[in-house]
Amino acid sequence: SELADRVQYLFGELPATPSDPPWRTPWKLKPKNEARERISVTQFRNYLDSPLMFFLKLGGSGEVDLEKSDMDPAEYGTFLHAVLEKLKDGEYSRTDFKAIEDFLKDRLEREFESKFGSVDSALIKAQFESLYKRIFIASMNQKLIEDEGWRIHDVEYKINIEIGGMKVTGYIDRIDQHLDTKEWRVIDYKTSSAGSVPSKKHWGEVSRSRRLKDLPDWARFHDADGKECGWKDLQLPLYVLACEEKTGDFGKVGAGFFNLPSLEKYSGYQELPLSRDILDSARACAEGIVRKVAHEQEFWPLRRSLEPYEHSYKRLFFHKVETTMEPPMIQEKEVDQ
Repeated sequence: SELADRVQYLFGELPATPSDPPWRTPWKLKPKNEARERISVTQFRNYLDSPLMFFLKLGGSGEVDLEKSDMDPAEYGTFLHAVLEKLKDGEYSRTDFKAIEDFLKDRLEREFESKFGSVDSALIKAQFESLYKRIFIASMNQKLIEDEGWRIHDVEYKINIEIGGMKVTGYIDRIDQHLDTKEWRVIDYKTSSAGSVPSKKHWGEVSRSRRLKDLPDWARFHDADGKECGWKDLQLPLYVLACEEKTGDFGKVGAGFFNLPSLEKYSGYQELPLSRDILDSARACAEGIVRKVAHEQEFWPLRRSLEPYEHSYKRLFFHKVETTMEPPMIQEKEVDQ
């Protein structure tokens, strides 16, 4: 009987485990920030993507990676930009591919030594070799651009224009001018692995995107084929407007991406198709965002799921944004009496 009781104890049904109470936050976050007097060109993209993420990133929220052992994509791109900047004033034969490549490789090695010294990191060394490949691709495409008659006029040009009563700031990677036509070209470097198509980065067809269907009228326009498009980014159009304002050459400024991926076939300059109507729409969209940010103070809702690179915000929001925080509001500036 004692043995039977032991067997029953060991192999009998387990008692029901009490379930944990449903999770809930004891209080809601109440994010606040001071009123802003300026906005950067790249921040317009954040608002079009998600008003709430625009607000959080505007305040500089984020997470420090204490275990990081190599350059993240943004740092990688910035490093390559610093090398390519030297093309403007460098002494080299502008029609000789090998001369351009040798010049850029020398600048790459100097920049690498200045930033990393004699660091013994396999990851950093692998990124250095990757940069070497992109320098080769950049040199090849730079020769083609030079052969077409374009010359670098300025790099890292700081813009400061006013839209909707707010200062809009930013840095243009590069401005070229054609020797014969005197036309201008605004260039933004891109280092994504497969290259970037400028039009796809800046807008999309409303009928093909549920997210774009939610955009207000001031964030839409019709392209040359009559298709309704919604803005996703205003970067290059706003750069063009700033360049037109600087040069006074209205209608003579183009824009595009200088793609520098790991594969040569995706590399080179790609133009963004622009017209005066599209540029006017970009300005109207920027004015609409300024109105939402500075006057109506609308930073809700999230509008989308968090992206993989935004994993740090998952710990902030826990299960659901609406249960974790209240809609943010910017504090009014105090007026001196």
